Amino acid sequence: MTATNDAGRTPARPTAPRRRTAILLIILLLVAIPLITIAVIYPAYGAGCAITVGTLTVVLQNVHDRHHRT
Repeated sequence: MTATNDAGRTPARPTAPRRRTAILLIILLLVAIPLITIAVIYPAYGAGCAITVGTLTVVLQNVHDRHHRT
């Protein structure tokens, strides 16, 4: 569903929650990609990297959900 303003038009810029979600996703990717690369190059670190990426994902999701509580 597309967000509309009071005039019934789609705003030119993304709404704040959508922008915040995009920023969180970019941060997650910036952290996850190097960790995944390390896990591929050095398999001994794979489990630690997977746990770190999983933990970051859960933390960011909880922060995101907390902002969208009603």
